Amino acid sequence: MSFFLQMILSRIEERIPVLQEMEEKGMMLIEKSADHDCVVVEEELKDFHHYCKEVVSRLDRYYRRLLSVLVRRHCSFGIP
Repeated sequence: MSFFLQMILSRIEERIPVLQEMEEKGMMLIEKSADHDCVVVEEELKDFHHYCKEVVSRLDRYYRRLLSVLVRRHCSFGIP
């Protein structure tokens, strides 16, 4: 695996706990909020989840493209 790809994967893994903490804090905020505020926070958490899924989807596509380029480059040099 290329250094660049490994660096990207490492940076993503470093941020997973931060995202999990944000989720937990959002849930705690819902528990402590008034009913009308809960609706707003829940909507924001839905948007946050949607955004995270979109980012993961884009990263997956980018990762697959990068691997494809690496494989083609590897094959073009005649390396088994």
